[in-house]
Amino acid sequence: MTVFAGCHKEESVVAIRSECKTLPGTLVAFQLDISSDKSVDDAKHLVETKLFEMNQDLYAVVNNAGASGVNFYDEFLSLADYRDVMEVNFYGVLRVTKAFLHLIKASRGRIITCLTGFCFVKFPGIAPYSASKTAVHAYCEVLRTEMRQFGVKVVTIFPGTFQTPIADPERVINFVKMAWNNADELLKEQYGEKWINQVCEIVRRYGEAGDKDISWVVNDYFHAITAKYPSDNYVEGIDATLYFTPYFYLPNILKQLLMDAYFWVLHVPKPACLEK
Repeated sequence: MTVFAGCHKEESVVAIRSECKTLPGTLVAFQLDISSDKSVDDAKHLVETKLFEMNQDLYAVVNNAGASGVNFYDEFLSLADYRDVMEVNFYGVLRVTKAFLHLIKASRGRIITCLTGFCFVKFPGIAPYSASKTAVHAYCEVLRTEMRQFGVKVVTIFPGTFQTPIADPERVINFVKMAWNNADELLKEQYGEKWINQVCEIVRRYGEAGDKDISWVVNDYFHAITAKYPSDNYVEGIDATLYFTPYFYLPNILKQLLMDAYFWVLHVPKPACLEK
C-alpha cells in the first residue's frame, strides 16, 4: 500500500518517516497546510506526479486534520476566533476534497472525514469548534448523495472524547484564559472570578476523563479505507455512543433538561450577576 501523508509541521514529516521506515509499503510524507490554497495545490501536483510515476490510482482521501482554536462562551469570542477554526475544519476539508475528488472519482474510491461526537450534542463554550464540524457534517452528507452515482463512498467518523493533543486540558485552559484576559472589564465583572476558576477546573476534569486508547478511531479509519462495504458513519467512544448519539434524537425540551442536569452534576456555576 502506498500512503501519502500530509503533515502540518516539518518535524512531523521527519517523525513519520522514521516511524514507518521498517514497515512494508511506500510512504510519501510531505508538509501540508490545509488552510493554504497554494499548499494544497502543491500537494495535488506532488500526488498526481507520484501516481503517474508509479502507475497507480488514488483510492482514498482521509481528512484528519483539525483545529480546536479558541473556544469559550460566545460573549468572549471575536469573529476572528470563528474564522480561524472554520479555515481549517471546514474550508480545509473543502480544499483537500475538491483538489483530489477527480482522482477518487476515477478510482471509484472513498472520501473519509473525521468529525466529532460534538456534532450530536452542542455543549456551551465550544461554539467555533462545534459550528465548524457541523458544517463539515452537512457538506459530507450532501457529497455522499452526489457521489454515490459515481461509485464513490463518503465516510464520516465521529469520535467522542479522547486524550489527544487537540483536547489537552492545559492547552484548552490556556485558550480560555486568553479569551478571558482579552475581555472588557464589565463582562468579566458580570461573570466573576469564581465562575472562570470553576470553569477551568471543569475543563481540566473533563479532558482528563477522556479515553486514552485512540486505537478505536484508528481501526475505524483502517476499516473505512480497506473494507469492501464500509459504513457511512462510524461513532466511536463511550460518550459518543451511549450519550451523544441518543441525545441528538431527543426533543429540545428534554435536551435542555438533560443539559441542566449535567450542569448540576458537574457543579457548573452561574455568572456572578445571576447569583445576586
